[in-house]
This record gives sequence, structure tokens and C-alpha cells, in this order.
Amino acid sequence: MKGTLELRDVSLNVFLGVLPCEKLFPRRVGVDVSHSGNVCPMSVVDYREVCSLLDSVSGESFDFIEQLAERLLRALKTRWPGEWRVTVRKPFPPVNPALECAVYTIAD
Repeated sequence: MKGTLELRDVSLNVFLGVLPCEKLFPRRVGVDVSHSGNVCPMSVVDYREVCSLLDSVSGESFDFIEQLAERLLRALKTRWPGEWRVTVRKPFPPVNPALECAVYTIAD
């Protein structure tokens, strides 16, 4: 039997962006993750541990949301086998015209 675990809008505070002004203060980004795999007692994914792993990057600096998503995906796959999908949302990137958020999704 297969199942899917989804965690939505996990809040992380990271330095994110290529512009110097974006590196002055950490910004809150939203992260969604999902894990699909076989359901059995040995393969249970504890979402508290997932949140802790995601939070381990708080305070770090990334130029692009793609880099952050890839880093998170690698860490999740290393800890728990199965199929992972990671989405990162950067709210209000400094572009003109105004944009509510930039979103990037990576999956294996």
C-alpha cells in the first residue's frame, strides 16, 4: 500500500536573493513538501522530524529559490526513502511590476 504525506506552508527564515538589499535581513519563505512511498512501520515519516530538518537551514543564505529547494530535497531524500516534492515560495520578490510571489517546485 502507498501513501502520501503533505506538509504545507512551513515557514522558514532565510537570507534569499541576489541583490545586496535582500541579504540585509532574513525573509520568511513558505515551503511545501510531500512524500510518497510504501506504508509500513519501518518507513513512517515523522512530520515533526521533517519540520526540524527543514528548519535546519534557517538563517542560511541562498541566492535563488531553486538552490534552497534542491538543498531541502537532498536532505529529505537522504533521511527518508521514497518520492519527495519540494515547493518554495518567495513572497514579494523585488521586481517591477509587483509580484505576489515566485514559486519553484522540484521533485525526484
